[in-house]
Amino acid sequence: MKLSKEHLDELTAGYTTPEQIESLYSQMLQHMINRSLEAQMQAHLGHQRHGRMRGGQRPQWQEPQVGAEPDGRTAGGDAAGSGGHL
Repeated sequence: MKLSKEHLDELTAGYTTPEQIESLYSQMLQHMINRSLEAQMQAHLGHQRHGRMRGGQRPQWQEPQVGAEPDGRTAGGDAAGSGGHL
């Protein structure tokens, strides 16, 4: 999205010295860096920061089980792990 000259003039209207313009530039640059990082994280994680994933549920961390199959069973046994051999 490209900003119009009028919009840019509106953003800088109250700034009259080079120091004020430099301060505005610094603030805008920091804001844009933060916005870019948030967008990258959102794209990577698939949801917004402190937001909810699609379907209205937050992702929940589950401790991986050693030797567990993708369906939750342990290798060679049932879900409780009673059939596994060491």
